[in-house]
Amino acid sequence: MTTDNTKPNFYILLELNPDESWDRTKFEQALNQKKAQWAGDALTIGKRAQLGKWYLSLVPEIRRTMEDPELRAIEALLAQVELATRKEERREEFERALAYINAKNSLEEIEIRRLVEDFKDIFPEEQIRSRITPPIDLPSTFRPPTHATSVLHIRISEEPLTAQNLATIVSTLTELSTKYWLIAKGRFSDLIEYTQTHNGRFAEEANVVITRVSYNSPFNMDWKVDLSAPSVAEALVTTIDGITQRRERLEKAKLENQAKAVEIKETEQKAEQENQMALLEQEKQRLELERRRLEVLEKQLEVQKKGIEYALEIAEKVVDTLHPGADPATRAMEIQALLPNLVQLQNGKGLE
Repeated sequence: MTTDNTKPNFYILLELNPDESWDRTKFEQALNQKKAQWAGDALTIGKRAQLGKWYLSLVPEIRRTMEDPELRAIEALLAQVELATRKEERREEFERALAYINAKNSLEEIEIRRLVEDFKDIFPEEQIRSRITPPIDLPSTFRPPTHATSVLHIRISEEPLTAQNLATIVSTLTELSTKYWLIAKGRFSDLIEYTQTHNGRFAEEANVVITRVSYNSPFNMDWKVDLSAPSVAEALVTTIDGITQRRERLEKAKLENQAKAVEIKETEQKAEQENQMALLEQEKQRLELERRRLEVLEKQLEVQKKGIEYALEIAEKVVDTLHPGADPATRAMEIQALLPNLVQLQNGKGLE
């Protein structure tokens, strides 16, 4: 069997430390574990199977090299050079990511945690945090706290801002503010009526007012709610915070899904070029591609499901804020009334 891979370094392949003194027992344990792993890989299909078979074919050469003191010393030196090169590349990658982070005016804690997670293999968390210069924001981008004011500062970052998106966000926030106000006031029969009829008189009673608007990239507006129901403002903060965080999580899942789709496309193109492959191997490739397509579809369905789950989670938090101690039937009715609007608000673009 042929392969495009160059010979791997045997220290790195066996995950042995080239800086440690030679330990034959540790070598035998590592080699036996890898042989079992490669044998399992060889029973699969695609690139993983090819590598498994190739690595198994290298076992005699691995033994010859690692059991010869001179060849082993050369292999250890090459491993040290390769590992040092990899570490330097990771450091450069970290510096680029750090420069991007430090170019921002402020950061959210979730961004810092992501950076720490991505580069924990080369730097401890304390060292990474010490290199970060922008201040860390609270989770919401439109504080001050709701107990101190009834005005929320809302930003829509979509560029260019479309009339449809602006109308969707404003109308949905109006409906949610009205429903939150009715729940906070204990007017549950009116909540049911408003959910069914969207009668404008309830919105007027809730006294939701836009006190200021500015559009200088991005669009900003001040959203004032009834001071007699301060929990309404808190509920809106919970809602927008939840949607913002949900969007970040779903965007990450979407990018991962897109990467898988690109990988599948590249595999398909390569399969077309290799027209001299045996029919059995081609069939194996097709089955593997089909399995991966199903994985992508499953991931897409999972993203949609998560969107609904996040909306339900926000609705539960909001109801607990507005109507603590509600009996299960009332709580379920309130959550059901809010859920369509929360799902709709998730579809708005650029809300922060």
